[in-house]
Amino acid sequence: MSQITLIFIRHGEAASSWVSHEDPGLSIKGQIENSKKQKWLEDIIKMDKKELPQKIIDWEKAIFDKVLTAEKNTVIFSHFMVINSIVSNLIKSNSIFYFYPDNASITKIFLEKGKVVSFQIGNDKKTHINL
Repeated sequence: MSQITLIFIRHGEAASSWVSHEDPGLSIKGQIENSKKQKWLEDIIKMDKKELPQKIIDWEKAIFDKVLTAEKNTVIFSHFMVINSIVSNLIKSNSIFYFYPDNASITKIFLEKGKVVSFQIGNDKKTHINL
């Protein structure tokens, strides 16, 4: 079996396309979604993994298990907390939160036979993340 590459790209809902604006902000919908989750995320990222609600522990485990079962090269556009969850497992952190992935940053994971053989963490925050 050859090496499998998973590429995770951080995204957010843009107010406009890159064609019409060089650095689009969040749309109204994106801003509302963001404000509703802000407090919840602030609490979650400060917690030790042992203190997380069970549904978050299950969510994190399911994501990492899915990563390990990838069967082909894949590109995934994802939320910054999913990327953090994966990276925190890779580095065996006690926190679900590791860094502020920049918009469009790329995190790569390289697998062989269902095992992570290496990884590259994407660029840290250059864009504003509302936390």
